[in-house]
Amino acid sequence: MQLAISSNRAVSNSEIEDEARRLATWLKRQDVGAGDVVAILAWNDFPYLVLPRACALIGAYSLPLNWHLTRAELDYILQDSAAKALIGHSHLLYKNGLSNRADLPVMSVPTPPEVVAAYPKECGNDASGNWHDWKTTLAAHEPVTGSPLPGHRGGVFYTSGTTGKPKGVVRAPLSDEQAARVKGRTLEGFGLLGAKPGAVTLAPGPLYHSAPNAHALYAWGMGHDLVLMPRFDAGTALDLITRHRVSHAHFVPTMFSRLLALAETTRNAFSSASLRAICHGAAPCPPEVKRSMIAWWGAVICEYYAGTETGVITGIAAGDWLAHPGSVGRALGETEVRVIDGGGTELPVGATGRLICASDSTRNFDYHGRPGAKDVTGWPGYVALGDIGHVDAEGFVYLTDRSSDVVISGGVNIYPAEIEKEMMALPGIADCAVIGVPMAELGEGVIALVEPISGLNPSEAALLTGLRERLAGFKLPRKILFVDCLPREDTGKIRKRLLQEEHREILKEPQK
Repeated sequence: MQLAISSNRAVSNSEIEDEARRLATWLKRQDVGAGDVVAILAWNDFPYLVLPRACALIGAYSLPLNWHLTRAELDYILQDSAAKALIGHSHLLYKNGLSNRADLPVMSVPTPPEVVAAYPKECGNDASGNWHDWKTTLAAHEPVTGSPLPGHRGGVFYTSGTTGKPKGVVRAPLSDEQAARVKGRTLEGFGLLGAKPGAVTLAPGPLYHSAPNAHALYAWGMGHDLVLMPRFDAGTALDLITRHRVSHAHFVPTMFSRLLALAETTRNAFSSASLRAICHGAAPCPPEVKRSMIAWWGAVICEYYAGTETGVITGIAAGDWLAHPGSVGRALGETEVRVIDGGGTELPVGATGRLICASDSTRNFDYHGRPGAKDVTGWPGYVALGDIGHVDAEGFVYLTDRSSDVVISGGVNIYPAEIEKEMMALPGIADCAVIGVPMAELGEGVIALVEPISGLNPSEAALLTGLRERLAGFKLPRKILFVDCLPREDTGKIRKRLLQEEHREILKEPQK
């Protein structure tokens, strides 16, 4: 019997299916149908398996929301996506003041005890509200019958960009043939290709992120038992791998760093015998960290390169990586990777330039409400993720830089333009620049440099207080520095690379 497990709770695949069909009935009664969006605001829990199945049955899209976002950020995404319903953990709904309202029916899922224990600060208040209750509402509805509607839709994930406002990646339904191709390269990149029913997958990362979400759902769809972690902890991860004989998992480099930081006696006592494929992605992995993980866990470590818009692009196994250190692998499946210069001309093998790629995934999506905003000029069907790199004669892709200002901190994308926009709305700021600099364990951290209005002296504490009302905590600058004048090019563009070089040591010490 296939099980989804979270601490001491477990549910079977048949129970997930029954809840999904009951939820589908309720959603239909809320006038949710083909092409509509249903949002979920939750920590790692079983509804992440129930909702996508329910949406598939009626042709809708599921939309995972990052629970770190502020109420204003959540409201923007809910409005922009035209979500027809919202499902969430009671404490998160209560915390954000999201009660049942005329334009958006809300269903509350009881926050499970292991999640309450993992997030005591967020779960400290009474989580009551005027919303539909998950258990009683599902029990009151008969399961919908029949098969899922034709076409493979998947979920909607919001990703920011240079404009600072998040954009929803929405895919048109894939044909069976397209879906098979996308699935094939995704499974290969994730290390799931060839995995059999009965394997055990660990989900240590937040399921509101596209990659951990896809990895967990693919594994579940393949008949794996799925072990959810409410919140990542290195020691707990080792215990769960041992207890459940975990075979597959999705990690980010920060998790590797925390695993390697465990006491030597703890690491030596751990057996990796059950592991078959541990994939990582979402952020560059320091070579010394990857070598250490391969030395500890063996050739089970594999890597992929992907984006919310593109899906999995490349993949590389441990042996190939040791032979080609620094590479993110070769293009998988039907994916094409090319390198172009600033004018859009394709560059020869080995030359460094802007990486672009095309696949079934890049051709069948649009940004919600922004048709035509995805393609690279002169390269229809191709998408750029903002990376600079090259492809060698054997087809191995190397990332050397990012052309965009995106900061990747602990595997999470943070977009400076969004932070700068909110900072400029605060009193006392003439100009500002937000950059990413190296930071122990997380890879990168955000700092802000502020040019105050002449005669005014805003404080770091006051600016951070103002930003907390506008931005999620993970987006807040680790430090705010005040400068007389920000360095600029002749064109007026701020010289962010210069600032990054000048301040690259500022976050090197671990933050307390």
